[in-house]
Amino acid sequence: MRRAPADGRTLLMALESTEAALDCDPPSGSVGHGPARPYHLAYHLFDALAAPAVGTLPDGRLYADYSRMLGRLARSFEPRDEASRWIVTLREGVRSHAGNELTAEDVAWSYERVMALRGIGMWRASTIAGLAREGGVRPLGRHRVEFRIEGHNPDFPRFLSYATAAIVDATEARRHSTAADPWATAYLERTPCGFGAFTVTRRDPERLELQPRAEFWSGPPPVDGAAYVAAPSRERGLELFEGGEVNVLAGLYPDEARRIERLDGVRLLLGRTNHATIELDRSRAPFGERAVREAVLRSLPYRRIVEEGYLGLAEEQRGIYQPNTPGYDESGWVYETDLARARRLVDSAGQSGAAVTFAVPASAEGGRIGALVAAALGDAGLSVRVVTTGELREGEVPEMYLRGDCSHGIADRHYDLGIDFAAPRGMPGRLFESVRLSSELRAIRQARPARQAGMYRRLQERLLSDAALVPLAGHSYVVAVREELHPWFLSPAYLPLSSLLWSAARYVLPAIR
Repeated sequence: MRRAPADGRTLLMALESTEAALDCDPPSGSVGHGPARPYHLAYHLFDALAAPAVGTLPDGRLYADYSRMLGRLARSFEPRDEASRWIVTLREGVRSHAGNELTAEDVAWSYERVMALRGIGMWRASTIAGLAREGGVRPLGRHRVEFRIEGHNPDFPRFLSYATAAIVDATEARRHSTAADPWATAYLERTPCGFGAFTVTRRDPERLELQPRAEFWSGPPPVDGAAYVAAPSRERGLELFEGGEVNVLAGLYPDEARRIERLDGVRLLLGRTNHATIELDRSRAPFGERAVREAVLRSLPYRRIVEEGYLGLAEEQRGIYQPNTPGYDESGWVYETDLARARRLVDSAGQSGAAVTFAVPASAEGGRIGALVAAALGDAGLSVRVVTTGELREGEVPEMYLRGDCSHGIADRHYDLGIDFAAPRGMPGRLFESVRLSSELRAIRQARPARQAGMYRRLQERLLSDAALVPLAGHSYVVAVREELHPWFLSPAYLPLSSLLWSAARYVLPAIR
C-alpha cells in the first residue's frame, strides 16, 4: 500500500479512470461514451479565461459566485453595443507547456476548434452563450480578442469558465495536426498543450501524476504535486481514502459522506451546486393531465426528502433554476404539500388508481427517495412501482423518473434552461424529454439586456404553472479531504478543486445510473 505523504503537499484523488482523455471537448458523436471527461483534471493542464469567485454561505457551504467573475488568462472583459460584443484583454507573458506565449490567436484557434468539432463545447459556446459560429472570435492585436454574440449576452464572462473552451497552445497543437486530424484531437487527448499550472509526469492505468510548473502565470504552485489513483468502483475509491492511499474524495453520495466523516482527521467540504428533478412524461396517461402533474407537486414531502432521502445533505428547491444561480427566486411556486387537495386533483382527472412506474438511480439515496415518493403518491391515489433504471425492461419507458444529477456546467439561468430543457441530443441521464424550450432560449438571447431578467422569471412562472416537472432539491456536492492537506489546494487559486463548485457531478468515481 502506498500512503499519501503526511505533510499534505501532494493531493491524491481517487478517479474512475486515469486514462480518460485530457482533451475535454470530445467531437460530436462521442458524448456519453467511455469514462466521463474529468474537467477538474483538465484544469491542471489548461486554464480558463475567467472563473467565478468562491463564496461561503452562513451555514458554511461553499458556492461559485457567478455574480463576481474574476480574470485568469484574461485581465479584463468589456461589453460593447448592449453586450452584443465583448472585448477581452489577455495577460501578457503567459507561457504554455511548450514555452509559447499566450496570444489572441490561441483564443481564436481554440474557439474555431470548438465549433469545428461540433461537440458539447459548441453547444455551450454557441447555442447557450450566443457566440457566432462563423467569425465569432476575432483577434484585435496580440493580446486583445473580440467575441461577437448573435443577440445580447450581458453575462458573457460567465461562459469563459468552461473546461470545454479551455485555451489551447495553438502554435504547438498545429504542429501535430494532419489532413485527417486538422484539430490535433489525437495529440491533445494524451498531451498537455495549454497554459495550466501543472504538467503530466506519469500516466498509466493505475496512476496519473502531475508536477507544478515554475513558469505558471501566477507563480509556481507552493506544493509538491497532485496525482490521481484509479478506482474502478466507488467502493474501491472509499477504501483508498480509508486506507490513507488518497487524501481527497470528490462527488460523494450522502451515505458515502456519512461513512467517511466518521474517520479521524477528515473534513467534509459542502458545495451548493447542482440539483435534482423528477421528470413527468406528459405524452401519456396519467401525466398528460395537468391536474395529475399538479397532484404530484402537492403530494411530495419535500422536507422529509431532504432530511431522510439526502440525509440532510440537500436543501428544498422551489424554482426551476439552480439554487446557486444568480437571479434564483421562487416566483410561481404555489405547491405546498396538501394531500387532500392532491387526491381531489387525481379524482377530478379520472386517474384514481392509475399505475405509474417511477425509475430511480441504483443508489441508496435513490431508493429512499423512491420509497418516499411512492408512499406520498399512493396517498394521493396513484399506484407507483419503483424500479432502478437498470431494472427497466428492454424498451420500457417509465412514466416518471428521478434525474438525480442535472450536472450543470456553470450557474447561469440561460445555461440552467439549456441543460434541463434544450440539451444536446444524446446527452446521458435522460429517459425521455417532455418539455423543450429551444425557441424560448433563442428569444431571450435576442432580447435586449434590460428585458432578459423578466423573460427568465416569466418562463419559470410558466413552467411551474404548467406543473411541467418537479424541482425536487438542491443537493450538496460533497468533497472529503484529510485535514493535513496543504491549504493552497483548498483555495480558489487551485482551479481543479474549486471548479467542482460549478462543474459538479457525482461521477469523479464511477457513476451510479
